[in-house]
Amino acid sequence: MSGLPKINVGDTTFDKVWAYYKSPGKITLTKKQDEKRERWLTLFTLRLNFHSRLQAINAYKDQQEALGNSISQSQLYKDMTKAEQLFGEVHKSERKASLVVLAEYAHKALLMAMKQKNPIAVTQALTKLEKYLEIDKEETTEFNAAKLEDKPDHFTLSGPEKNQLLEFMQSGVVDLNNFEVEDVEYEEVKQGLDEEE
Repeated sequence: MSGLPKINVGDTTFDKVWAYYKSPGKITLTKKQDEKRERWLTLFTLRLNFHSRLQAINAYKDQQEALGNSISQSQLYKDMTKAEQLFGEVHKSERKASLVVLAEYAHKALLMAMKQKNPIAVTQALTKLEKYLEIDKEETTEFNAAKLEDKPDHFTLSGPEKNQLLEFMQSGVVDLNNFEVEDVEYEEVKQGLDEEE
């Protein structure tokens, strides 16, 4: 291939696999894409069972070596990242699910406390409900006044650019339609031949 910059046109393997799960039956995957989908699914399942990225990757690598297939450790880390992007971050989703369940229990405790007309229990249930719904986290975004300060921007221009800017400033009018621009050669890359991601 030449040294020209690449511009990807079309969907990546990840996009196609995501669409495959999003719209079952409407997307047909190539053999290579289906192999990646299976690998990502297996890695994610192992991740659910082993609770550690490293353990899941090592278990998958051992499985593949037992079958006579070889795959690099770095490729498996890339695949694990894709699997987590596709199916979700395990610990984040587990935590959110636990918070939802705990919030439901806190709501039931609140209803029971209100039925018993116990103000102390109501207060405790409301405190727990607030904690599990993470209402306080939404309010804790800190205001950073330094981000709103007017800071001067500093630019460095080369000789020709500086001369052009001075010319624009002297004339008072900038004709952006009459700009000397240079087309850059590029090479379009079709996604028909999938590369390892």
